[in-house]
Amino acid sequence: MNIVFSAMFGVELRMNDAFIQRYIAQTAVFLDSLTFVLHMSMLINFKLPDKLMWGVLSNHRKNAHEHDVILFQWMNASGFFEVDTSPEHYVLKRLKYDDTQHNKHGDEDEEVFLDFLIKEFEAGKISIEQIISDIQAVLAGSIDTTRNGTEYGFVLLAKYPAIQQRIYEEVKRLYGDSDDGDAVFDFEHIHQLHLLRAFVHEMMRISNVVPLGLPHRCQEDCEYKGYVIRKGSLVHINSYFVHKWNDWGAADGGISGRTVHDKECDEIHLEYWLDEQQKFQMNRNFFAFGAGRRDCAGRAVAVKAAYAIFGSLLLRYKFVADGDPDAIKITQEWGTVQVMSPPIGIKVQKRIS
Repeated sequence: MNIVFSAMFGVELRMNDAFIQRYIAQTAVFLDSLTFVLHMSMLINFKLPDKLMWGVLSNHRKNAHEHDVILFQWMNASGFFEVDTSPEHYVLKRLKYDDTQHNKHGDEDEEVFLDFLIKEFEAGKISIEQIISDIQAVLAGSIDTTRNGTEYGFVLLAKYPAIQQRIYEEVKRLYGDSDDGDAVFDFEHIHQLHLLRAFVHEMMRISNVVPLGLPHRCQEDCEYKGYVIRKGSLVHINSYFVHKWNDWGAADGGISGRTVHDKECDEIHLEYWLDEQQKFQMNRNFFAFGAGRRDCAGRAVAVKAAYAIFGSLLLRYKFVADGDPDAIKITQEWGTVQVMSPPIGIKVQKRIS
């Protein structure tokens, strides 16, 4: 979470910060109500009488508003930003920098992502509602999707110790030569970490924590491969099928969707992400963050956070199954964000240099 806050606001929070507990709790409430709304959208495509539809949405809007209020209160209390979305004010501005927000030269203030959004807002290129929506999407993703995805990833490492060892050796080869043995992971060599990058994306494929993505509304009638999609229709990407049932190892790479597995594909296939020279390449079947101009605003931050989490921890710790690794069976509870259920405990052992 702090990786995202640092990139977004240029500040880091202590784990005992009361804001974190309030915000995480309200995020859970928000996602529960969002799950209900999304399920309704799939069943009825929001084609209900206005009064009934308002009843379906009103509780979610209330939860979303509470979510925003908690964030606004923190931003105003932090002393770095001021936000006021009331129609008579409409304020979003930077107030000050602190000593941690200077670049390496120390003579200029370093801008963070929110500074860029504020400039776009002041230039009239984006509304304050769009900014808050993007901020909340990124933060909610950092709390729930990233957390649940990385939890799944650590269990996968314990289930596949040989793969874990290969990734560790790759990371150690690039970062493990410090004189004092205290290697530090950074992004200087990230493009040489082909196995780590392949594992992070394969973890996202298998965990598939947002199985149907978020809906997009069709702005006009359009036709795709003979299918007519009417204006106003809600469109979901069934990434659950694409990631778990579509055979990415088929002759056409799985892109046609005509070749499917006999069961869900929950095994690790690093080869989906490696070319003939064993170098990382993006797989065009990957839809964990959506696709196109309206893909997830937090995609770059989420992927970078996963690289940092697994790269840093694999340098120092080994993740070991509590028993037979082959006996680990991961199941998830269905929802807008899938959660591992029941939880699976693993052992964490400090690596000895």
